[in-house]
Amino acid sequence: MEGYWGMGYNLHYDYWHKGYCTEAMRAIIDFVHKELGVNKICSYHAVDNPRSGKVMEKCGLKFDHYAEYSKLDGSKTFKAKFYKMELE
Repeated sequence: MEGYWGMGYNLHYDYWHKGYCTEAMRAIIDFVHKELGVNKICSYHAVDNPRSGKVMEKCGLKFDHYAEYSKLDGSKTFKAKFYKMELE
């Protein structure tokens, strides 16, 4: 999304459902806002992975629209939910 800083994460399965992503994302959002002056943040997740949406919502991002994204090598495309937030 133009004008937004994109955020994402990739965590080994052994560490899922422990709150690490939420804690890390909140810390990153706080840092980039306070130290770098970033006011617009966006992120997305595959529709088939709704728990990532919960992480984004816990961090203050709000659902914006449905779209798609592809693996970097273009080998697979996923339906996705895009989220964004604007900080003061």
